[in-house]
Amino acid sequence: MARVEFDGGHYVLLTGLAGEQVRLFDPYYRAQPFEDPALRMVTDCPDVCNRIVPAPYLERQTRDAYAFGPVEEREAVLLFNERTVLTADRTVEYMI
Repeated sequence: MARVEFDGGHYVLLTGLAGEQVRLFDPYYRAQPFEDPALRMVTDCPDVCNRIVPAPYLERQTRDAYAFGPVEEREAVLLFNERTVLTADRTVEYMI
């Protein structure tokens, strides 16, 4: 999860990356498309994401839509699932 700007700061869940596009779930409800065509609403993948945002938008140090904002004010929570991590004893290696 990361804190972004959009009508004030709030948290979004980053769910994937496809090239320069970041998939995320934004809990804020939005009925209308964004004026900025680079910000896309996703309605057909509710278990994956509901927004697609260009990665450079997140990296901005401004208070624009979906920017992480000034470096000294950035916040993120990293989640790590130890049950599914690949370790040497949980990985099958094939030699051909």
